[in-house]
Amino acid sequence: MGGSGNYFCGNSSDGGWVEVDANMEKSGLMLYPVGMIVNTSVIAADYNNKTFNNWFIPVFNGYVGAPTLTVWMGAPGGGGGWYNNRFAITAYDNVRALMNLSADGIWPSGGWQGGRTWHTLDAPQGTHNGPLIGGSWHVNGIAAELDVQGEYYFNMTTRQLFFIWNTSLLPNGQAPPPPGSPPPASLILVAPQLEIFFNVTGTPQDPVTDVTFCGLGFRDQRDSMLEDWMVPSGGDWALRRAGAVTLRGTERATVVNCTFARTDGTAIHIDKYARNATIQGNEFVWLGMSAVTLMGDTVEDDATGGTQPWGTIMSGNLVHEIGIIEKQSSALFISKSAFTRAENNVFFNGPRAMVNVNDYMGGGDNFTYNAMWNTCRESGDHGPMNSWNPMPMATRFASGGQEASYRGLHSETANNYIFANYGGSQAFDNDDGSSFFYTHDNAFYDSDGFKMDYGGHDSIFANNVVAVRTYDGQACLNEGNYVPGYESAQYGNVCILPPQGSSKDPELVDPYLGSSPCSGGGPGDPITHDNSYYTITGRATVMCGNGSTVSILDLLPPVEARATVGTIPDSDTLISWFRAKLSGVLQ
Repeated sequence: MGGSGNYFCGNSSDGGWVEVDANMEKSGLMLYPVGMIVNTSVIAADYNNKTFNNWFIPVFNGYVGAPTLTVWMGAPGGGGGWYNNRFAITAYDNVRALMNLSADGIWPSGGWQGGRTWHTLDAPQGTHNGPLIGGSWHVNGIAAELDVQGEYYFNMTTRQLFFIWNTSLLPNGQAPPPPGSPPPASLILVAPQLEIFFNVTGTPQDPVTDVTFCGLGFRDQRDSMLEDWMVPSGGDWALRRAGAVTLRGTERATVVNCTFARTDGTAIHIDKYARNATIQGNEFVWLGMSAVTLMGDTVEDDATGGTQPWGTIMSGNLVHEIGIIEKQSSALFISKSAFTRAENNVFFNGPRAMVNVNDYMGGGDNFTYNAMWNTCRESGDHGPMNSWNPMPMATRFASGGQEASYRGLHSETANNYIFANYGGSQAFDNDDGSSFFYTHDNAFYDSDGFKMDYGGHDSIFANNVVAVRTYDGQACLNEGNYVPGYESAQYGNVCILPPQGSSKDPELVDPYLGSSPCSGGGPGDPITHDNSYYTITGRATVMCGNGSTVSILDLLPPVEARATVGTIPDSDTLISWFRAKLSGVLQ
């Protein structure tokens, strides 16, 4: 698509769903895909009069139509599920209990949906025939496994679809019919074929400008797990460079008041050169992958060419029930991008972080007045917001457009309500070298405080209210020393420890706040002052670098200068502290 000033508008609440003409795009809303024979009375064991004691897997020349294996992947030795890989299965050796995961004779087929290769770590050196490392797994496309309502099997050879329909589709109060009965007439089967509904592509020299999508509904996008994926940068993700709406080489593109429901891939992908895109007032629900993803290009660590999304605004959106297919998914994913604003959004019910900053390409991002809860529901070792910075990139942002450097602008996170329940840890988990974050005036519940690890630096954590409900030993403090001149700062925060016991201090005689250098404010020590800590006893200790514990009030100044410790206030006081941080939302 080229040109400018294109408008695609409808009213999604009044049926403005995007349905592409099947004669034009071989897609759209079809009652039954062309060429399929639908058998509504099949019982799995009777399929073709065979007995399925073992899987029947035909040999495929490619992965199209092949059965698949999907497995949760995480760090070796633990760390929780981080993403799930999918492989095509082309053969099965029942005697040796081996699956052939090669689609074209070259291993692997699939397995590229995450940014790591842990699944091959214990294979013999130079080979790829060792057992997979992973967590829970499941298979799709095996006729013998067809035994639960909602499951289906498609025979690529005979073009037959076998489907066990869900009796919950019946009207309330209507008794389920006998097994093998046909589905109700109201049942509609959809075979998605398109991944990209709108591809808006220009170039930096000739961008597409001022395109608007408003009031439209998008659904029935096809799954793209076995397409080509790539690693965006140094984080843990891999990404498919496509969405139902794909914006590349654009300026001032807008998606407003639209609904994305049951899209099995990413809903909106903003790619390479893109300036000032706006995603506003939309609802994203039951997504296979992420709601909005941003990914630019660099020349190795040189980001000065400008071929990245800058100035993207995500405002006033509702995102929930996401990551149904790929668990490494987010409401907003940022990689090799800058000056992104996420404000006044509501994000809940997802398997991983709702905002993921995969690297730190220059910074200048802003996250304000958002609400997040029920994240990390199927995973751990993460937070509702998550950041990594293992690969610094050179920009000219910090110098105002002059010389390039690895120093970035601070990214601001302010006035958010984040409930870090399920597998969350810190409300904003600044992981793996995260730097240049300014996190202030937030209300964090069921959350640990500031975290610095793997060389992170130059961050500020100030004036936040943190209520630690699930005690894991990190609590209010989790940092060590810095390279002199690159210290992080913590000041003006309120941290409330939980009223229950913990494995580190079962009787809560001296509640444990976390880890701190404990020294006298020398070069490289964190800058900490004017923080308030509240515990059930009114006392609190910290773990020093040498393993000893010291009362927070006995640290050598200026470390934790003017710190105070008190007993946990009543609920009304806690609520008032939270409300004060969210005043811009509540007014």
